[in-house]
Amino acid sequence: MLIIKVIYFDTETTGLDCRDCKIIELAMLTVVDGKIVEGYDEFVDVGQALSPKVMELTGITNDMLRNEGIDE
Repeated sequence: MLIIKVIYFDTETTGLDCRDCKIIELAMLTVVDGKIVEGYDEFVDVGQALSPKVMELTGITNDMLRNEGIDE
């Protein structure tokens, strides 16, 4: 029997320029045969305020990072 296992990774950042943006969220899903078997999601508090555009695009707020995020 063939078992298909796929791991999806996603990140959200403070901007689009990789030279000066920082990661504010890491997420992972492990899918085996089309079913989610494991997930991970963590906010990262980078100690700087997010722009309104980043909050609009990601749905992540400054309060979420301060209250739920691990320290950078």
